[in-house]
Amino acid sequence: MDQVFRTRTDPNFGQIYDHFSIEYEYPKNVFMHSMCRQINNCWNSVSEQVFGSKGVSDPGSSINGKATVTRDAIRKAQDPYVQEHTDLIEAIRSGKTVNELMTVAHSTLTAIMGRMSAYSGQEVSWDSALNSDVDTFPKVFDFSEKYPTPPVPMPGVYKYKS
Repeated sequence: MDQVFRTRTDPNFGQIYDHFSIEYEYPKNVFMHSMCRQINNCWNSVSEQVFGSKGVSDPGSSINGKATVTRDAIRKAQDPYVQEHTDLIEAIRSGKTVNELMTVAHSTLTAIMGRMSAYSGQEVSWDSALNSDVDTFPKVFDFSEKYPTPPVPMPGVYKYKS
């Protein structure tokens, strides 16, 4: 059964999945489908599609609704990695504070929720993920030790503890 779901089965890969497909549901009937694939000799993609009541967006290439924004228009926009530095420099010059902490925390928890759901095959709510007591860290960090690779979580078998 393990072979059916994964191509990365060697213990050197740890417990990484080689693909994810996750649906997120937000308030006001907004849905996001996030996909990624990391399989050798395949086209690898990390992409999202956001579905709202007024249109659909593939944040990397288009926004379709009453007005359509194309990949070319998005490419002409400021690179987000350049923009964050532009914002920081402007904040330093103006004395204003730039604090992206909440955005980063929400983004990180969103990714963790997706992993929890994929591993368990269960629906995971924001509150249950936020209040989960799941701990994936070793009790002691000792870089001279080789830590055992835990078994790969299998949907329907692995149970997410909220």
